[in-house]
Amino acid sequence: VEQIQGMARPYGITISLESLNRDETNVWNDPIEFAEALSSRGLSYTFDVYHAIKEGTRPEQINALPAHVHLANRDRRAPLASDQEVMAYLKRLFELDYQDRVTLEVQEIPPEEWPATANAMRAMLLSMR
Repeated sequence: VEQIQGMARPYGITISLESLNRDETNVWNDPIEFAEALSSRGLSYTFDVYHAIKEGTRPEQINALPAHVHLANRDRRAPLASDQEVMAYLKRLFELDYQDRVTLEVQEIPPEEWPATANAMRAMLLSMR
């Protein structure tokens, strides 16, 4: 991975690995240990809120700034601003000065709900400023 990142960096490409939860793999399930191991090697990681919730990671444990964030609530659905559990993770990421992209990684959203979901996500993220 370090070699791949070295080849990608001159082109402005960041390789960002993601830890998975125990239902998906038995390797690097702890997102904090994963982030620390990658960061110590100068590599980037993706923080997945759903995986963190499943693994019992508390927002205050996040110390390494991720390159990317995946967002979903504990039901793998798009969260609302009223979802305090998800908002606590976002608050911590903003405390660390996270300013990059946030991607929804949720169960299927019917196309007719896309505009409302996008507007809700935008409002939720803007409310964090």
